[in-house]
Amino acid sequence: MSQHLSGKRKREDEEEDTIIFKDVELLQDLGESLDVESEETYTCTSAAPKKKTIVQRVREVKDGLNILAGAVEKLIAGQEKIVAGQEKIIADQAKIVAGQEKIVADQE
Repeated sequence: MSQHLSGKRKREDEEEDTIIFKDVELLQDLGESLDVESEETYTCTSAAPKKKTIVQRVREVKDGLNILAGAVEKLIAGQEKIVAGQEKIIADQAKIVAGQEKIVADQE
């Protein structure tokens, strides 16, 4: 009974995974309980909650920190651009003030 069936697996910790059952008999042999919903779909319930090793969790944290570091670098680069823009505005304002002072001096 080797069929190509699709279904969802719901674990004790309420996570659902879409899985493909390629060999229903093998799945039954592994101690899984199958509830027939239709001819082609089975719901598979497992008593074992999904567990991750410490190494897997460390890798996930490391990946998260790398993403965060990249975001912080982009933020710093953006702030540097803002500061450069503000410095340019200050320089332009100084030129305007100098021009206004010259106009006032010419009027006197």
